[in-house]
Amino acid sequence: MGPSKRKRGAGSGPRLNDVQRLEIIQRHRSVSAPVSLRQLARNFGVDEKTIRRVVAASADIEARVSSSAVLQNRVNVHRRPAPRFPQLEKALAAWIDARERARVEISPSIVIDKAKLVAREMGISPEYFKASWGWYDKFSKRKKEEMGIFATGNGNKTQSLQELHRIMGAYDPEWVFSVEESSLFYDALPFAVLGEGERRNRVTLVLSCNSTGRLTLPICMVGREKWPMEVSSNFPVKYLTQDRAWLDRPTFGSWYSTVFVPFVRDRTSKQVILLVDGERPGHQGDFEDDGIRLVFLPPPVKSTKVAFGSANAKALNVDVKTWWSRPLQMGVVAALKAEYKYLLVQSALSYHNSPQEV
Repeated sequence: MGPSKRKRGAGSGPRLNDVQRLEIIQRHRSVSAPVSLRQLARNFGVDEKTIRRVVAASADIEARVSSSAVLQNRVNVHRRPAPRFPQLEKALAAWIDARERARVEISPSIVIDKAKLVAREMGISPEYFKASWGWYDKFSKRKKEEMGIFATGNGNKTQSLQELHRIMGAYDPEWVFSVEESSLFYDALPFAVLGEGERRNRVTLVLSCNSTGRLTLPICMVGREKWPMEVSSNFPVKYLTQDRAWLDRPTFGSWYSTVFVPFVRDRTSKQVILLVDGERPGHQGDFEDDGIRLVFLPPPVKSTKVAFGSANAKALNVDVKTWWSRPLQMGVVAALKAEYKYLLVQSALSYHNSPQEV
């Protein structure tokens, strides 16, 4: 089975929705400060050919969005290309649904392995279907089956920042913790370029601290290598093993019971709350202890109302996506990785500058 051909004439870059097209038209027509086609292409991440087509079809676009009711239905709709192997994805979606009903954990790695198996059964060559992480991301978006949805319960999910703040208000800020996982390519120098066929060695770091910043848990590392007990016991950080260095549910449970709970209970007997990312598959499950509550962060996207207007269109109220960052992603993780890379470069320079033994 061969790959599907790209439609001739299709522009490069992301698909534009009607709100973006309307904004392009307005900015290009602006009397005070008109924006060039080239600059618009850069701003919206598309090529100039796409911008020219939008400007040429301005009358049709403005007529289409002149009704706010129509725009409300179209604003967040992006046309997605059809999957290359729809029967494979249909079979995979049915399998996921069955596993979910059986309340069995499904991680992204398991979905990818199952996709490869289904592809072999259907006679699809690995040359045409890679089942990569990029494919998984697109598949989950198409099917609206992000792995965070495959949870065993929704009692601790929050739907807004306001709801989360209300829950946190019942706890002492000293005992409000958040946890974050982040990949680290531990032997890759900054700005290093990989050669053909080379792979980066990766581990996952599990980081946690309280809301005041005064209490920081020991870093936990998740890797593939299974070390002897004497090596693991002398390692400077807590080390857990997982086949793909992925923080799945058993690994997260091990971190929770062997790192988080002992750390907290050595310092307080008060009520404690742990904020986790509900979109991550490994965070799903019943990990709560007596006096420790686990709460999922709300989805990272919310809707607000903004007004668009032009000389040819009245003001329109549309939904626009706005984003917020998870606590430890607001500089903490980046600073830690930057410090590690600095020490890695320093170590490499010290080695190369040391006297060579004859």
